[in-house]
Amino acid sequence: MNSKLSLKDGEIVIKFVRKAVEEWVKNNKTLRETPPHGFFNERHGILLSLYYSNSGKLHGRIGYPYPIKSAADVLVRCAVSICQDSRSPALKAADLNNVIAEVSILSEPRAVPRPYEKNF
Repeated sequence: MNSKLSLKDGEIVIKFVRKAVEEWVKNNKTLRETPPHGFFNERHGILLSLYYSNSGKLHGRIGYPYPIKSAADVLVRCAVSICQDSRSPALKAADLNNVIAEVSILSEPRAVPRPYEKNF
């Protein structure tokens, strides 16, 4: 699994997320494509955040911590979920020019020893 992405790769990922968000908001449809970039076929844990660009306020954040699905599948599922998450107002077409996406590619979660727990 290649977890290192270049700036250009990151731009491709963000454009894909934007396309998935727009497809859901404008057409109420799930994006059904996978870009040819190898990253999208790899399994990754991913966290997607949407912010309002004019205020910096968080619209929503959702993700998959474990690498159980392809990156393309996870990104599309997260894009759809974040648009209809009941914790935030539904994203509307008028909002699309005012949101920015942030994608975090997560490493495999692992347990961290906590020696301080012995004191409790």
